[in-house]
Amino acid sequence: MRTPPSLASPPTVSADPVWPDGITPTDEFATALAFVREGDGHLFVTGRAGTGKSTLLRALRNATDAELVVVAPTGLAAVNVGGQTIHSFFGLPPRLIRSDDIRRSRNGQVMRKLKFLVIDEVSMVRSDLMWAIDQSLRVNRGRPREPFGGVRLVLFGDLHQLPPVVQEAEVAAHLHEELGGPFFFSVPALREGAGTTLLELTHVFRQSDESLISVLNRIRDGEADEDDLAELNQRVAPIRTLGEGEKFVILTPTNAAAQRINTAYLDALP
Repeated sequence: MRTPPSLASPPTVSADPVWPDGITPTDEFATALAFVREGDGHLFVTGRAGTGKSTLLRALRNATDAELVVVAPTGLAAVNVGGQTIHSFFGLPPRLIRSDDIRRSRNGQVMRKLKFLVIDEVSMVRSDLMWAIDQSLRVNRGRPREPFGGVRLVLFGDLHQLPPVVQEAEVAAHLHEELGGPFFFSVPALREGAGTTLLELTHVFRQSDESLISVLNRIRDGEADEDDLAELNQRVAPIRTLGEGEKFVILTPTNAAAQRINTAYLDALP
């Protein structure tokens, strides 16, 4: 993937993006906005958790008057960015997708007007699904020789996060034989024409503690050691302290566990 050039001056866009409180747009954000307005080919925006991928996605959507659609591989991801699922928009089945699944869509008229297709959580998009997006756009836009029917893609995701789901051995074998692997970037159409440009966001907005950011980065890269574990353990507190002023987000595997923690929190409030 190509890397976009740095910008000598801020880009001009169709509208000024509205940034949420606490977000100061970076040069990387400006590069993405300029690429969408003035660049060529597709753009893959990646970065660690908290670097503003979803914020940038919303800004890009609001800052351009070009026709675009936002989709995601799951319902929850689609809701989070105000879009719809890939399968719903393209009318694709929730299984291994083959050539006879590609057909005219009820959204064909929308597809013919598209300039951009924005895909969030693209790390979860399996290669057969990305291939189907390419083929469906070619068919429904009447431009069979152009990758993605001439639509430019803006992809958001982190390859260190959730991978595509491949449970059956025969599906895995098919994806490797036909597309070179299960990941979205295996699809040749992404390399055709102007190809796909890579933009990695590096500024973390979600955390300001540099020590914690450093530990989280090493965990992300699989390089955490005993010192990192000790650093994290210093931040461990019993649940009974939840009502003493500081607010925490706790992830649990079950609703029952969440209910117990929420009850403990409410009981501890003054």
